[in-house]
Amino acid sequence: MPYFPPASVLNSASGVANFGSAPGSHNTTTTISATWVKASSIIMVGPLATATSDHDPDDYIADGISCVVANIVNGVSFDIITTAPNMTTGTYNIQAIGLG
Repeated sequence: MPYFPPASVLNSASGVANFGSAPGSHNTTTTISATWVKASSIIMVGPLATATSDHDPDDYIADGISCVVANIVNGVSFDIITTAPNMTTGTYNIQAIGLG
């Protein structure tokens, strides 16, 4: 009989990437508290399609916003590094979904 590992739990978290008011190429780091995170967690991150005070819901697509996960601390937190190209300003909501 084949072995099936226990099912992972789907978790989510969110944060805000703030690129300020000065246009330019930017990287910003958002630390997310997450007791569920493990070094082996699979985490997908990206901008949410929701409006902020600075942007319409679809702006993040046109603005070329990208995100990666870094600095996972087991049972504590992880960072989301968000990159925006030239002329990007304001805040963007960032969503993380992970299997922990």
